[in-house]
Amino acid sequence: MVTERKENVLINIIVDRDSVCMGDDTEPHKKMIKVTYSLDPIVFIKRVIAQYDIPTIAGVGHIWDCLLNGKLIVSIKGNSIEFKPRVTVIDYQENNELFFQYNSAIR
Repeated sequence: MVTERKENVLINIIVDRDSVCMGDDTEPHKKMIKVTYSLDPIVFIKRVIAQYDIPTIAGVGHIWDCLLNGKLIVSIKGNSIEFKPRVTVIDYQENNELFFQYNSAIR
């Protein structure tokens, strides 16, 4: 676990996400990106989505859960409208994987 402050340090993150429809499965979503280290989960996720496309979904009420190394760190409501932290500080590992889990709107 790496939690000490490391300003201006780039870390590698493997990012992947759920598909949102059948046509979304035509190409892999997994991508390696580099982001500036941050202990703040909202700052971290905003840095990630600046480099990694999350699809825009028609309608309202859907949520993207952001799991870093299997742990829920942030939920994004709607199309990047509202960010809700699920942890206060990020616990990085030596190798880090971020997964965006899609939760469709409940009707």
